[in-house]
Amino acid sequence: MPYLVLDAVDPEDLRWYIQHRGTRERHLEYIRFFKRALKLIESDRAAEAGARAQLLQALHEGDIGDPVDRPRLVDRAVIAWRAANRGQPLPLFEQGGRANSKAWKSLLDQMFVMAGDGMEDT
Repeated sequence: MPYLVLDAVDPEDLRWYIQHRGTRERHLEYIRFFKRALKLIESDRAAEAGARAQLLQALHEGDIGDPVDRPRLVDRAVIAWRAANRGQPLPLFEQGGRANSKAWKSLLDQMFVMAGDGMEDT
């Protein structure tokens, strides 16, 4: 039985499998599954675009990690956070309001450690 960890799938990877002729010919039964998964992932990404932008902005403002690696740090932190929180959606960061500070601290700490800047303190 095949399975796909949706939190860890890059939408571009799914698009490649859907559009690659050789893959389609050999794995026709999976294409419909990949298309549904892609719609779900794109929907999730759209819903969490604001939170991801805030996380990326925090990396830029704190000059954490290599600028080229920052989007991937956000992706990896989201994957880890969702795994630890059983697939819960990312916390929302309201303009002018307060976010769930415990959840945000967890996400920010995760990115800091993954960037290597916090390795001496851990």
